[in-house]
Amino acid sequence: MPPRSPLSRGDRDLLEFMLDNNYSYRSMARRFNCCSDTIKRILMREELAVFEGAKYSQQRQVETWKRPCLKCKAETPRPKWQYVCNDCKSPENSGVPDEFMKY
Repeated sequence: MPPRSPLSRGDRDLLEFMLDNNYSYRSMARRFNCCSDTIKRILMREELAVFEGAKYSQQRQVETWKRPCLKCKAETPRPKWQYVCNDCKSPENSGVPDEFMKY
């Protein structure tokens, strides 16, 4: 996927004009050389239009905290309500300890 390029002020104004004059999403997409789904995502990102559905939803900023990890006590920032850091919850550290499995 190519990196997201910023929309120039002229392109934003053109999109706003096209939206106000009831241009179809397909014609907008043709003008910007992309698909109609990409145009809808751009319109959402620029807050020019709102579409229902997860396909066009935007990423929310995750609130973080510096609470100490329950296992290693590291205070690196991680998502709020995550009590164990990513290093401690890696696959090899998850599950039942080997000592518990011994008879």
